[in-house]
Parts: sequence; structure tokens; C-alpha cells
Amino acid sequence: MQKHFKNRSEKHFGDDIFIFSIFFIFSLTWGSSVWAQQTDSVEEKVEKKVDIIYGSKTKQDMIESYSTVEGKVISDRPTYNMATTLYGVLPGLGFTINSGMLSEDPAYNFSLRGQTPLILVDGIPRTRINVPVEQIESVTVLKDALGLSMMGMTAGGGVVNITTKKGDPGRLKVSFSAQLAGNEQLNRPDYLNAYNYATLFNEASGNDGLHIPYSSADLGKYKDHSAIYTHPDVNWQDVLLKDKTQTQIYNLSFEGGGKNAKYFVHLGYYSQDGFLKENKSINTYKTSDFSKKYSLRTNLDMKLTPTTDFNLRMAGQMTKDNAPGGGITNLYNELTQTPNNAYPMLNPNGTLGGNLLYKTQNLYGQLLYAGYNNYNLADINIDMEVKQHFSGPLSGFFAKIAYSYNSMFRDAINRSKSSRGIYMYTEDADGKGQYTILSSPSVQSSSSDYNRLNRMMQYGIEVGYDYQKGNHTFNGLVSYNNNNFLFRNTLPVVNSGISGRFSYDYAKKYYAQLVTSYMGMNQFKKGSRFGFFPAVGLGWNISKEEWMSENSPINNLKLRTTFGMTGNNLTAPYFMMGAGNLSYYYDYLRFYSEDNAAYFGNTPSAQTALAMVSMGYKTTWEKNVRFNFGIDATAFNDKIDFIAEIFNNKINDMLVTRASNNAGILGINLNQENNGSATIRGFEAKLGYSDSHGDFSWTFGANVSLYKMTQDGYGEAHKEYEWMKRTGKNYGQYFGYHADGFFQNQSEIDSYLAKTKIESGYVPKPGDLRYKDLNNDGKINYMDIGNIGNKNPKALYGLYGQFSWKGLGFNMQWTGVANTEAMFTDDMPFQEYTRSNTAYTQATTNHLNRWTPENPNAKYPRLSVGKNSYNQANSTFWLRSTDYLRLKHVEIFYNLPKKWLAPLKLGGVKVFATGYNLLTVTHLKGRNPELTSYASVPDIKSVSAGINLHF
Repeated sequence: MQKHFKNRSEKHFGDDIFIFSIFFIFSLTWGSSVWAQQTDSVEEKVEKKVDIIYGSKTKQDMIESYSTVEGKVISDRPTYNMATTLYGVLPGLGFTINSGMLSEDPAYNFSLRGQTPLILVDGIPRTRINVPVEQIESVTVLKDALGLSMMGMTAGGGVVNITTKKGDPGRLKVSFSAQLAGNEQLNRPDYLNAYNYATLFNEASGNDGLHIPYSSADLGKYKDHSAIYTHPDVNWQDVLLKDKTQTQIYNLSFEGGGKNAKYFVHLGYYSQDGFLKENKSINTYKTSDFSKKYSLRTNLDMKLTPTTDFNLRMAGQMTKDNAPGGGITNLYNELTQTPNNAYPMLNPNGTLGGNLLYKTQNLYGQLLYAGYNNYNLADINIDMEVKQHFSGPLSGFFAKIAYSYNSMFRDAINRSKSSRGIYMYTEDADGKGQYTILSSPSVQSSSSDYNRLNRMMQYGIEVGYDYQKGNHTFNGLVSYNNNNFLFRNTLPVVNSGISGRFSYDYAKKYYAQLVTSYMGMNQFKKGSRFGFFPAVGLGWNISKEEWMSENSPINNLKLRTTFGMTGNNLTAPYFMMGAGNLSYYYDYLRFYSEDNAAYFGNTPSAQTALAMVSMGYKTTWEKNVRFNFGIDATAFNDKIDFIAEIFNNKINDMLVTRASNNAGILGINLNQENNGSATIRGFEAKLGYSDSHGDFSWTFGANVSLYKMTQDGYGEAHKEYEWMKRTGKNYGQYFGYHADGFFQNQSEIDSYLAKTKIESGYVPKPGDLRYKDLNNDGKINYMDIGNIGNKNPKALYGLYGQFSWKGLGFNMQWTGVANTEAMFTDDMPFQEYTRSNTAYTQATTNHLNRWTPENPNAKYPRLSVGKNSYNQANSTFWLRSTDYLRLKHVEIFYNLPKKWLAPLKLGGVKVFATGYNLLTVTHLKGRNPELTSYASVPDIKSVSAGINLHF
């Protein structure tokens, strides 16, 4: 906080928590460290396990559908959001990026086999997930009914479980890493200069039969910059944005322990500057965008007695985000709406420039003279578990109690103001300047709002039994869990239920498993809150059969299949975002609000009345019936690792709004109903190869996920023709007209209109799009709007390679998507938007490739002033491929030889350089296929260097 600003927000609740947490964690860890060092050093070789819901399993025993990656694979990547490091790594897991803006608010959406998964950290749902990668031990995704049914109706979209690190037994180990990255923004728009903008605007005006606004004299002044105040040419991106910024990352961790306790402690600092400029000579406070994140974690595992385990996980994050008073998203959006010739940045006398169309807008003023906004977020997580193993007659039984408390506090400080006065500069016939004030500055705001105060508590009780005798192994677990999530001033969401998992295997050869749960949520109608979610699975490890030759190149070959039901009450995105209301939010109740719609008296006047705003509807959760079949294999001394799966998920009772016009008759909006259904079918595969020769070793890997989601129903009204139907088509498929090129001349238009009537009344001109009459009724209307676009399965894929030689190493990861498309109907210049009067948006160099008689095969139709609803209707013309292949991460590193480090008492030193988002192969020229809107804050690419020290 800046020194000049002192009020009640100067000292933040989050700061106190942060300082207290550091003291408490170090005190606790130091104590456990001393205790651990007083015991014998323990070095146990334990087979790595896969974390599943309420437990873990060895990979050999897994018959669930899962993918997992170790944290060290995704480390050393200079990214703010943890999720971006998982691109292309885990089969089936995808992401949609919404913005490249720095913020703890997720700028991305997870997807798993086409659905939104529930995100867990150490088995607990969390909000605003952004775990530092240095704290991550592994990330596991669970995809089938057998792996998900334990969580009943909360995990219907799958689960992503992030497991944090635990300490390794042995002496105290200290690690420190530092990383510095230089960043650039990807695919900034290339806007037209003032001369080209004015030239195209004249052309658009002429095309529409309007007055030509810019004279040849005007164009000359724009071109030679001879009158920069009355005919400005301001490159607003140069004014507002920096070309490069930097990121700093520092990590310090401690781990160790003995036979009675082990611990892991991590402290991290992450600082990234945004791309908005600032001027320290104008403001004593920072107006630029930046984000700083302080994180800490301690994981402590102790044996209170030889049969009693105690685990404590404490984590805290404090984030400080800063933004100019004009707002980050607003400034980037204004860049798309403010042409270079809109107004001068500054007038001759140094005042902010403006004109009648921009009375209250000046981008330079919004950046530097509008104050600032500051956001402080403190996130605290505390998990505790006590597990008791019984002996004697109860040998094999165990019981566990667990409790988790999570809170998130966000303080939004508003110190914004209107920029200093905006003036319009004009010149009279003699060239004498005149100033007209358009807006006056305002007093700076001084307020603080606790705009997010979330709390989540979860407690659970487990009772289990493990039995092994000879070739027979049985494991049983029964669990009760209650999760209570409260967001600010809404009523809490409570999910609770009992679940069980029962597993049997014979000689690690034949596997059988039954999982079931009975779970409910409080926001459904009483009496209809709980559901039953069973699943079964079978596995056969063929490589264990005696008839498999010992000389076979196949080391392991396992077949597995699962079938069962999960539910989806749509809490996964609600938990993730930690904002708004759940879709169901007591919607079985009728709601009323005040409405001034009743009139009484001889002179009628409006009287306050209650009006129904929604009807009650008893909603329920989605039902997802899942089938999965997989093959796991390793060969040639485990050098080759292969996994392949097919899956079929049938979803019923999806929450949709009925396609109907009855809302106009009823006078209120229709309720969402459980009338939707869909089917997701797909295939996933992962292939890896690792080998070495002398000092040289290498690893290659590839994964692919293909899936297709078909909309089986959603209460669709009757459609006259097959192409109009949503039912039976790809879920979320685009609908629009089938474009058939441009009208090239008036003769073509006359011939077309002689046979076809455009019912909207639009009269096309040369350079307009021509649409197909699909039903051959001689009319272009809604009946010619059909399903368009890609009908193939969506494909997600990743490629990975690593090479090392005598401490020198290189690795890279590629990620890509295929069979994806987006609609670009807003990609036209001169769109209308409202200030005090109607103004018109920017134009880019791409728009130079518009239709003219001399350019008949253009990328864009003829230009128009304002929105052309005919040309910009959804159609095949605007539907473009967003497929891409991206070099997501590349790294070169060197581990210094041990003999160099021995005199320095260092256990290891690694120096490295990385690149992030360095190369993208796409059909889109000058566009980011992940962020298709010019108004979005661009994503970044970066190059970094760093060092890891181990003591």
C-alpha cells in the first residue's frame, strides 16, 4: 500500500494471517525437525502410489481409468496460473483460456472428456485453485465411474486431484530456486493508422450510400501528420502498453524426518508485471497492473504412537493485484473501440484530448489519471487427519477422522477517479486554437469492499479393513463425508453422504471392485435430495498367467473394464469459481419481487405490487452412466509404456431451458428443466519410450484424446427440416446459413433475387454474402439456418521429449487441438458503440483484404458503417478453424558435477533456461487460436533463466 494512503484498509486481515502462519509453521516444523533428527534415519523404498478418492493404490492394482503426472515434470515453468502447466500432459484434460490477465481469479476453464471436473487439493475441493508447482507432488485425473462414484453427485464431470509434497525421511534437505523471465504478449492486433482508417471509413460510407466524412484534405493531413491535434494519428497500443515485462519466481523448501515424523515446508514468491505503462513523475502510487503472490505450506506426518498416524497440512497464499483506475479489461476493450484518429492524446496546452464522441474518454487519462484499484486476497487451508490402526483380534482394521477448514478473504480497495479534465481542441479559420471542456475531474474514491469472503469446512469419518492371506487380498472402506461451502451472503451448499469401496484380487492376477455411495445436496427439495451411485470394475493381468512366456517382450499386460453411475449437481464450477449462485439455488421455490405494474385511481398511478419472477420446478442432478475399457502394457524391460481406452458416457437429466416461446405468454422466464441428454464417446491413448546408452538417455511420449459429444435431447420444439435440429447433432455445434461466396456484380444479384426472396427485406449489394436456399422454397429465412461446422470428434494431443548426457539435458513439450472451430462474426471494423453519441470501432490491417471489384476473392465482405446484420449473421463464412500445435515448453539445463560441489557443501546445482509459448502453428493469421477476441487481454510467451540449489 502506498504511503500517502492511510485508512482502515492500510492494515489487512490477510497480512496478519500471513505473518502468524509463517511464525506458526516454522515453530511447528522446527519442533518436528528436531524430533525427527533425534530418531534413526530411515530410508525406505516404497512403491509409488496413485492417489484416488479417499485413499491410494499402487499402479499395479489400478483398474480405474486415470492419468497422472509427477510435479517435477511441470516445474520450472514461469507461469502465473498453475493449470497452464498441465496443457497436453494428461490425456483427456483440456483447458479454455478466457484471458491473459494477471489475477487470482481463474482465467481458464478445465475440461475432462468434454465435462467440467471437480478440482481437489489433497482430496478436498478448493476454490480459486492456483497451487505453486514447487508444492505439487503429482496431479491425477480420474475419469470413470469406478474412480468417481465415491463422490456421488459432486464428481460427475471427473476429478483432478492435486497432491502436495510430503517430506522424505532422512537428514534436513534445503532447496532454493530463483527464476527470472522476460515476457511478451502474443498476437497483439495490428490496427490501422489514421490515414488507412479514414480511407476505409470513406469506402464503407460510400458502400452504404452515406455522406463521405473525410475530404481529400483530411486524408492528406492524416497521411503527412501536418495537423496532429485536429487530425491525430495516435498508436494507442504504443501509448498504453509495454513491449516487454518480467517475472520473478523464488522458492525455498525444507524437508526431512525420521521414523516418527517427516515434514515438508515451502515458501514461495511470485511477481509478474503487467503490460500497462505507468509514469512515476505523474503519480506517487503505482497505476500499472501487476500481481504478487506469497505462498507457504507445511505438510507434517507424524506417528503419535506405533499405531496412530497424525497428518497436518497447512497452506496459505496472499495475493496482491493492482490495476489502474480505468480497469484492465476496460482498457484493453477500449483499445478495440478507439481508432487512431479518435482524438489527440494531449492537446497543445498539455490537457487531455477529446471530442464530442468521446466526452468522458481518453485512454491516456484512464491509464495515468484515473487512480488505481488494489485487490488483496488471503487464502488459508488447514487439513488434519488422525488414523488408528488396530491390532490383536481387530488386526487389519483401521479408522480415520479428518477435518478441513478453508477460507478465502478478498479486500477490494477502490482509489479510482475520473481522469483530469478532457478538452476538445479546434482551430478557427485563422488557425487560432480554441478549447471546449467536455468533462471535469472527480474527487478520488476511497473505499474498501470485502467482496469475497468464502468458507468451506469438510469433515469425514472412515472405517476400513485390509486383509491378505496367500494369494487373496481384500480391502474394504466405508466413509462418511460432509462438505459445507458458504459464499459471502448466500445460503450454504451442503453435500453429504456415505460411500464404500470393496476390492478383491487373486494373486495380483484377477481383480474385482465394487464402489457405491449414497449422497445428497441440501438445495434440492426435501425428500428428493439423495441419490444412489454404484459402480463395478474387473481387471485381468494377463502377464501373470503361467502360459505367458518368461521370454516374452511384454512385461505387463492388463485388461480392465468398469461400469457404473455418477451424478452431477454442477457444484464443480461453483467450487472452482467461488462466486455467484449455484444453478439449482432452491429453484423449487417460487420467487416474487416488487413490481410497479399495478395502476389505480381516477388518475392512474403506479402502485408497488408483488409479481412472480419464477415458477417453482423440482430439479434434480444429472445422471451419468459410464462405461470404460482399457489396456495397460509395458514391454522390452519397461522401456515402452502403452495405455489405450475407449469410453462411452450417457448423460440424462441435463439441466436445460426448454426451446419454446411460452415465456412471452407467461410473462416470466421459463425454468431450467432436467430435459437434456447427451452421449460422450471417445478414445484415449498414451505411448512412452525410455532408454539409455552409456551416459546418454532419452524419453519420448505422446498422448491423444478423441471424443465426440452428441446432444440426444433437450426438449427441442418441432423442426421442419433435419438440418434445423439440435437433437442428434454435436453438442454445442454452430448453427447458421450456408454461405455461397460473394455477389460480384449487380447482374448476379438480380438473377438471385428473381428466384429468391430475402425475407428480412435486406437488398444485397456487390460484395455482400450470398446464402443458400436449403429447402428450395424461394426464401431466405430461419428455415435455411442449419447445423454447420465440424462434425468430427474433438482431438487433444501432446508430445514430449527429453534428452540428457552427463548432466546436460534438454526437454520440450508440444500441445495441440484439432477439429475445433469458432465463429468470427464480430471481426468487422466500424462497429457502432455508444459514448455520448454513436462512435465507431477500430480496424486492423486484416481488413485491407476486404471485397472490392478489384479484390473479388477477399477475406471480408464489403465494408459497412455499423453492424451489417445480413453479412454478419452466423454462417459458414465466419466459421474458422482454431486448430493449433504449440511449443508449450522447452528447457535446456545443466546439473553441475558433484566433484565441483563437494568443497561448497552443496548437494546439487542445476542451471536452466526455458521458453514458454514460443511457437504456434495455426490457420489463423495474427490471431491466438485460444483467445479469439481482440478485446481479451493477450496471453504471453516468455524466455527465462534460473538456478536450483540443493543443500
